[in-house]
Amino acid sequence: MECKRFLFSCLLSVSAALCFATGSAFASKDLFAEKNTLADLDDLQKSSANTCTSEQSPITINVGPNEEEATFKCDGSLTTLEPADCSGDACQSPVVVTLEQPKAQMIYDEEKCETPKLLEDVFPGATRKDNVHENTYTLTIPKKNRKQKDAWYQCKSALLSRTNNSCKVKISVAAGPTEDQSDDTTCSQEGSSITINVGAEQEEATFKCGGSLTTLDPVDCPGGSCPAAVATFDVQPVQMIYDDEKCQTAKPLEDVFPGAKRVDGSPENTYRLTIPKKNRKKKDAWYQCKSALPRSNNPCKVKITVAAGPSEDLSDDTTCSQEGSSITINVGAEQEEATFKCGGSLTTLDPADCPGGSCPAAVATFDVQPVQMIYDDEKCETPKLLEDVFPGATREDGSTENTYRLTIPKKNRKKKDAWYQCKSGLSRSNNPCKVKITVAAGPSEDLSDDTTCSQEGSSITINVGAEQEEATFKCGGSLTTLDPADCSGGSCSPVMATFDVQPVQMIYDDEKCQTAKPLEDVFPGATREDGSPENTYRLTIPKKNRKQKDAWYQCKTNGRTKNPCKVKISVSAGPEEPPAPSTENICTAGGVLNVNASPETPLKFVCPEDLPLKPTNKNRVYDNSDDRCHTEVDLSTLVDAELTGATPAILEPGASLYTLNVKKLPQKKALLCYKCATNNNLETLRRSNGVESNDCLVKVEIEADPTATTSSTQTPTTSSAITPESTLAASCNVLIVGLLAGAIHTI
Repeated sequence: MECKRFLFSCLLSVSAALCFATGSAFASKDLFAEKNTLADLDDLQKSSANTCTSEQSPITINVGPNEEEATFKCDGSLTTLEPADCSGDACQSPVVVTLEQPKAQMIYDEEKCETPKLLEDVFPGATRKDNVHENTYTLTIPKKNRKQKDAWYQCKSALLSRTNNSCKVKISVAAGPTEDQSDDTTCSQEGSSITINVGAEQEEATFKCGGSLTTLDPVDCPGGSCPAAVATFDVQPVQMIYDDEKCQTAKPLEDVFPGAKRVDGSPENTYRLTIPKKNRKKKDAWYQCKSALPRSNNPCKVKITVAAGPSEDLSDDTTCSQEGSSITINVGAEQEEATFKCGGSLTTLDPADCPGGSCPAAVATFDVQPVQMIYDDEKCETPKLLEDVFPGATREDGSTENTYRLTIPKKNRKKKDAWYQCKSGLSRSNNPCKVKITVAAGPSEDLSDDTTCSQEGSSITINVGAEQEEATFKCGGSLTTLDPADCSGGSCSPVMATFDVQPVQMIYDDEKCQTAKPLEDVFPGATREDGSPENTYRLTIPKKNRKQKDAWYQCKTNGRTKNPCKVKISVSAGPEEPPAPSTENICTAGGVLNVNASPETPLKFVCPEDLPLKPTNKNRVYDNSDDRCHTEVDLSTLVDAELTGATPAILEPGASLYTLNVKKLPQKKALLCYKCATNNNLETLRRSNGVESNDCLVKVEIEADPTATTSSTQTPTTSSAITPESTLAASCNVLIVGLLAGAIHTI
């Protein structure tokens, strides 16, 4: 009985357990089914957005900064992926294939999907995994050092491969996360600044706007709102930057740094500039980090300092590496740059730049930048400021090592040669390699009709005034050939070309243009520069000792022209040099000049540097009626005359030439006096009347107008000799006359 009761209890327990297990199973199955249904709905929505069909086209797959995968599906009738992968000769460029990857994976990097590129080239390190049964594709694009970029696939019909019915898949990949920015590259303090340097071999500059200064300035401008640029056709904003330190005028980034782009990545408010180094010039530009609050007047400035890109490998023609040799770098009329290298053991550039107070003729800038120097004499003896030799020129010392790039603006530039030397840095090299920089004149400005010879049978005249040295003209229209042509070597008669076979420039000095002569013979020292615009010519004719002369050119067609256009060069005589003063009118210490002046014969005399003129006011003079040169009066009270002064180069340094021009004779004889006086004797003439003084007296006698009724005063006989003895005799005569007068008065 007990046994039956126990068995019945067991059966009840088993039944209950089975019921519980069955109920739990049914409950779990319902919950699992519900969970799977929600997941399937999520996957369905996601797959729908990432599925390319004829009904859903195009689609965009976004890959965020911290993401690496992009998955999409070609579905419906569009199950063929383009571009197709390639192998062997089918690939446009050499590719590496493996057993795991027998074909090179391709992708488009332009929206029109015309030229397939290697996936590896578009996204370095990227791979694509294909599920051919499901037509599902998964791209893996490493985020490290990844740049922002878009790329495309197309889903097409397998039956109609050439159909236009396709679905585009845009893969929009964000730049990878930027490394944490250091304090040196984060602009976060109001009123402060940071500098980001981009070296010659570098192309990127990365910075962050931090703290409360999270707004980048200047902002990019879309479409028609841009003042000086046009946005792209897909209405992409134009990226802007400042190229002035005051940050006043924003300019398109592309204009400031050709080919440059800015990627606004993560972390937030981080910016990466990419500035191609090829043909890049040295330049600075600026951004500002501002507060998002309006009217932030104290931003943080970001200075982008970009070095010139590396110079291309220079040829032997532009490398100075052999002691005692030389190279020549030519800068044409339309060119502005000259690049050369100091090679071999000659790695030191001469002349060296001079810093601050060590410069002989210039002062460095306030930030103690060195002053760049150059030689303008072939012997390389006296360095000059580069800015003085070529106004506006600069020199960039870039990489490759010991490579130099001169930039010489062509505007208003004149023809000129200059030199550098490449020396050994180990010792005093007495045999350097010379670099000659031969710079052509810049292009002439557009010439007017008055200076263009373009009509057959006509003529123009170019006048060169007394103070001018240049004549510029153009052969225009169909008359583009200059006549006479220059001659070289043995073709010149009766002159020979220079030893380096340079042509001899010719010109006509007869109006019929029959006999050509060397330009140098017709106008000594003259040269002609054949510049641009094409068929433009500039004559330089030195004015020193130049005589008046006419000469001619003709503008012809390429063939025989019976009726050319004539260019007359009418050259005035150069300004006359002032005549050398007579040696008898040069004052010497302790001497006396007894001279005359009249309207027909102006008086000229010279005061040496150590004996300046007195009175200093040229409207004043000493009255010499008492023969003492003591009383200072207005010149106009004695005679209508004018005194002028000059310092011609023909005199001794510091000496001054004075000219007294008498406008008309006085009514009575005028007796004037000037002094070439020492600085320590500015008082009255010593009683010795000059014998013991270093002063030199210029005593001037001007005869009375003979038509005047007033009788003239009796005066001593004049002489042009400078003799202290005669001065002493005159003094004695004055003393005797005074004694006699006193005696008569006593009687």
